[in-house]
Amino acid sequence: MAQDKFVTLEAIAKELKLEIKYTPGPLSQINIYFNQIFRPGLAFAGFYDVFMPDRIQVAGLTEDLYLSSLDEKTRVERINTFFSKKPVCVIATHKTEISDYSLDAAMANQVPLLLSAMNTSEFMAALIAYLNLQL
Repeated sequence: MAQDKFVTLEAIAKELKLEIKYTPGPLSQINIYFNQIFRPGLAFAGFYDVFMPDRIQVAGLTEDLYLSSLDEKTRVERINTFFSKKPVCVIATHKTEISDYSLDAAMANQVPLLLSAMNTSEFMAALIAYLNLQL
């Protein structure tokens, strides 16, 4: 289904002062069409029945703590599976340290990976408000 309205990932990154950790190309050429965002906690746990890769994925401290609780082999598998679903964009909050596994998976699957210094709730509120205004 074609969407008429979109906002570029570049505009979102500028508006919300996001740090770019990886992008497969110019952010000005990556379009966001939906104002809904998703938290990937269930995806990291292996549940993908309702996963929507065309929505921005926001990973916060909860997701980071969950992944940290897994043994290394499982953690890498979960991260690789998540990025292989090719979400339109993944944004980590709380200025979380991006693991080499996540960066490698983002690069291998050409998924933009950005970072916000805001806490998750504050960031989600700002992102939703901005997307609602633009879309």
